Amino acid sequence: MLTLQPLTEAHIEFAIQLEQHPDNRRFVGQWTPDQYRTALTDSNYQCFVLIVNEKPVGHCILYDLQNPDDSILLKRIVVQAKGNGYGRAALGEIADYWTYIHWGVKSV
Repeated sequence: MLTLQPLTEAHIEFAIQLEQHPDNRRFVGQWTPDQYRTALTDSNYQCFVLIVNEKPVGHCILYDLQNPDDSILLKRIVVQAKGNGYGRAALGEIADYWTYIHWGVKSV
């Protein structure tokens, strides 16, 4: 089962390596450690690590959390082990997170 855990300073190197991996670099932006640190302290961002069996398998960045229209932007999602359904599972978890934060509903 995939879960989302808040990305911390300890995960930054993992996230950067994942973005720079040859399978991913053409498709996702490349952030610096400072950009991650800024996002970790900015209430307009929420960064998550995707966890399966207590191991990180990817990460995602949500942006525009302060949007008055109650919408968010999935800025980035990167999965390490492709073909396992982790991206799809992460999208479901992100939807659940957002509905819970805004409406107190536990699942969509």
